[in-house]
Amino acid sequence: MIVTTPGLGECISGAILYDETIRQKKMDGTPFAEAIANDGMIPGIKVDTGAKDMAGHPGEKITEGLDGLRDRLAEYSQMGARFAKWRR
Repeated sequence: MIVTTPGLGECISGAILYDETIRQKKMDGTPFAEAIANDGMIPGIKVDTGAKDMAGHPGEKITEGLDGLRDRLAEYSQMGARFAKWRR
């Protein structure tokens, strides 16, 4: 897994995780966000819930995820995320 790459923090400053990956742990039980931070990188999280077709506008997309965002942000912060990314 990339979060176990020795010296990765010397090459990149942060990593954007998805909901599924921020909940995962290394084989030794260390959460991915903690492993990233321990290597000198800043763990982040993608917080939108995806792009969906926009009603009444064929070919156009709308990004969803505002519902419940406050609670998700609090949870992600507790898990170690230090920045958020929103798809535009």
